[in-house]
Amino acid sequence: RKRELAGILATQGKTGEAELLARQALQETMARTGKNTLSTALAIGTLCSIKLQQGETADALRLRELSITALEDSGSRSYSTMMGDMRAQLGFLLGVQNRWAEALKVYERRARDLRGNAAQFAETGSRTLIDWAMALQKNQRGEEAEKMLRALVDYNLKKPFVDPLYVAHLQGYHAVSLLAAGKNRDALAEFREAFPVLIRQAETDSSSENGGFVRQYRLRLIAEGYLEL
Repeated sequence: RKRELAGILATQGKTGEAELLARQALQETMARTGKNTLSTALAIGTLCSIKLQQGETADALRLRELSITALEDSGSRSYSTMMGDMRAQLGFLLGVQNRWAEALKVYERRARDLRGNAAQFAETGSRTLIDWAMALQKNQRGEEAEKMLRALVDYNLKKPFVDPLYVAHLQGYHAVSLLAAGKNRDALAEFREAFPVLIRQAETDSSSENGGFVRQYRLRLIAEGYLEL
């Protein structure tokens, strides 16, 4: 109950109160179920997400690693979608710290592990990630990154409804990839699609308690790419 409430408070930007509740929930969960359990892994994950929202990425990384260890030691399968989600955030946090080689290894392990359940993989695939593509880009594998991002943009634009901010992030990352490949005209076209949405969100964030670290981080990567035009 406290863990769920902590998550709600965090989405409202009340991260101080959320952290207090999340820590209480973690202590109570460990006392009740033990260290290496699914419940403990989830409780650690909640606290990790709050620390990330606060911009305390070193603490968030440490907590994400602990949550993965707890989930592994609980007997969870390496191909579980929960494990995949935790590894995805671990890869993101490594990228935030510019540890791109390590981030890419995490994403590639995640993809291999998800293939361990053939039936599940046939249904969900590796659930390609925007941040995986950026890790490819940062590891001089730009052609793969551009292909992945183009597929993500095209797929999401065909959906009847999709979060416009997510699409803008995809377009911005795709623009960065195109720019690195010397395709300046195509990159500029993607930047022009992305920036109106990104700017509106940035204006909202600046007047809100809940600025959203992930949104700000992605905007910075996109803006840095644009300045290279």
